[in-house]
Amino acid sequence: MKQIEKNVIVVISTYNGEKNITRQLESILQQTGVNVSVYIRDDSSTDKTVEVVKAFIFKNGYHNVKIEVGKNMGYAKSFWTALKNCGDADYYAFSDQDDVWKKDKLLKCIAPMEKDKEVGSKLSYTDGSSGVLYYTDEQVIDFCKRANRAGLQIEMHAIGDKAFDQACRAIKAALDDYPRENHRHGIIHDCLPTEEGVKICRDYHIQMPVQSAFINWKQEPDEYLEAILGKERAEKLNPLGTFVRNGIIISDGSDAPCTTPNPIAWIDKAVNHPVHGEAISVQDALRMCTYNGYYASFDEDKRGSLEVGKFADMVILSENPYEVEKTDLKNIKVEQLLLQGLPYRSCRENIFKAALRGLHSRDA
Repeated sequence: MKQIEKNVIVVISTYNGEKNITRQLESILQQTGVNVSVYIRDDSSTDKTVEVVKAFIFKNGYHNVKIEVGKNMGYAKSFWTALKNCGDADYYAFSDQDDVWKKDKLLKCIAPMEKDKEVGSKLSYTDGSSGVLYYTDEQVIDFCKRANRAGLQIEMHAIGDKAFDQACRAIKAALDDYPRENHRHGIIHDCLPTEEGVKICRDYHIQMPVQSAFINWKQEPDEYLEAILGKERAEKLNPLGTFVRNGIIISDGSDAPCTTPNPIAWIDKAVNHPVHGEAISVQDALRMCTYNGYYASFDEDKRGSLEVGKFADMVILSENPYEVEKTDLKNIKVEQLLLQGLPYRSCRENIFKAALRGLHSRDA
């Protein structure tokens, strides 16, 4: 693609990101085809993030990277504060602090909007448009075919109907090319799924790791979602009931630190889904947060349910989820956590030692 003489400010909110921030900044500053500046707001990190960023700026002599240090206010407010303070540009882009971008990311995003000024001037997708794909169908299908033939498990992020459809078509093409009975391929997030894509997932046994914590997420209120998507599409962001009715295996996760890592909250939101027809039963929600997650990672023979021969990983709850009112599920507390039958003890050891210990315990 040709150079586009447009100024782009990339906005970052950092919090304890010292390990990844240098690599992230390098990838952003290597963007081709546009003029890039970076504005960072640090949300009161307790590690050396600020020092690392300042050293990076000084060492490389960058005048287009600025950092503001503020009080802790949470990543959403921190991003908006940074956006208000970052100055004027033709375009703005947000980057999570664990991102590493391909060199042409910004150019690929901006070029279609520059080509069609009408599209570029819109702030919403209420006209039925579906954003911009970073990769062609051919590229994604080729990747999936090679991964599937190599015996790998494919897990792709897909947010938006166009991305979801592309992921579904790619995995379908891979399995048509080289059928596998127990592949456990999955599509993560699954926001705005289409009927065609859901049918492919059902017929090809593609599982879905979802995040029910995003239902009624305070960072993206209904008014905001309906403004950019329209009411009908906004209601299809997390259609858990549709997935369950189609026999698709869904597992739940937090996407932390964006949302709460509390599974009780996930169950509450799934069971009390505000969209008619998309709520699921308590049993389906519990299974989504237990057995199905281990199924997705081929661990269901060891974990995920209380059965003879499995690891005794379990929680003791303050109340029975099957007996309380659905609206009271959120008030259930975890009274005790047991791992392999033993009470959990908080561990303050080095993160790498903890990871190695965890891997060893999986094989025990």
